[in-house]
Amino acid sequence: MPDRYLAGLLVVLGVLFLSEHFVWFPFNEYKGCTVLIAAAILAVSLVLLLPWFVLAAVLRRRFEFSLRWLLVLVTICGFVFGWLGMEAFEAIRQSSVSAALRAKGYTVDYTYEYLDPLFNAPPARSLSDRKR
Repeated sequence: MPDRYLAGLLVVLGVLFLSEHFVWFPFNEYKGCTVLIAAAILAVSLVLLLPWFVLAAVLRRRFEFSLRWLLVLVTICGFVFGWLGMEAFEAIRQSSVSAALRAKGYTVDYTYEYLDPLFNAPPARSLSDRKR
C-alpha cells in the first residue's frame, strides 16, 4: 500500500516541477512558490506516513517498502531538497548582486519575468543603470 502512496507523490511532484517550467497554475508566476509548495507536500506526506506506520504496528499489519520504493523515496527527497537549495542559492546570489549595485549608487527594481515554454527571449530586464 505505501508503494501506491509514493507513486502518487512522485506524480504530484513531477506535475509541480513541470508546471513551474510551463506556468500551468497561477502560483507559478511567483518566484520560488512552486518549490515551497513541493517541499510542503513532501513534508506533509512524510508526516502522514508516521501514523500509518504506528497504526500498522498496533494492528499487527505489515508496513513495508520494497527496496525499489525506498530508493524512490530517497530520490524524491533528494530532488525536492536539491531544487529548494538551488532556488535558495539563486536568491542569495541575486541579493548579493543587487546589494553590490546599490553600493555603487545604482537603483535596482525587481520584477519577475519568466521565459515562455518555447524559450523565446525574455523581455528587457528591469535593472536600471541610472545613478540615484
